[in-house]
Amino acid sequence: MANDIYQKLAEDAEAITVERGSGFIFGADDLKNISNWSDQLIIDYLTKTANLILLGSVEQDIIDAINNLKIRVEALEEKVSWLTPISVVTAVSFTASGNQFIYCNNQRPSTITITLNATPLDAERVWITQGGYHVVISGNGRTINGDNTIKMNRQNQTRAIEYNLKLDGWVIV
Repeated sequence: MANDIYQKLAEDAEAITVERGSGFIFGADDLKNISNWSDQLIIDYLTKTANLILLGSVEQDIIDAINNLKIRVEALEEKVSWLTPISVVTAVSFTASGNQFIYCNNQRPSTITITLNATPLDAERVWITQGGYHVVISGNGRTINGDNTIKMNRQNQTRAIEYNLKLDGWVIV
């Protein structure tokens, strides 16, 4: 079936090229012989070439390509937006979500618990600074260096904790 498609597209493209005198277009067999392109890439090339010749839509294709790039950039921005850490100051127990800097500002005799994200992404990182009294960090169903919880008992101590997908757990970094 792919050969039939190649043949039809090649004939159409070559006929249009000859008729309009607009240059040379490689056929499917030529592309197979001079490149290592996949069958799908050859079909896409011939289809695009035929469309450009038939419609004379070079400008529209450029506009479409720019719009497609915008959509791809927006999708990438959405995927990496979680990389930007958010700062939080808290004096009460708190559940982290995404990359965060958490400053614990609790006073004696209270101990607060920082619960890590239950559904973290690989390499998600949380920085926790103990600015006040005792802080307990809970892995929320996952371990932190092999333990369910860890304690912070020194004022101004900071822990950076990163989720490792392969270990399915949190690691102090």
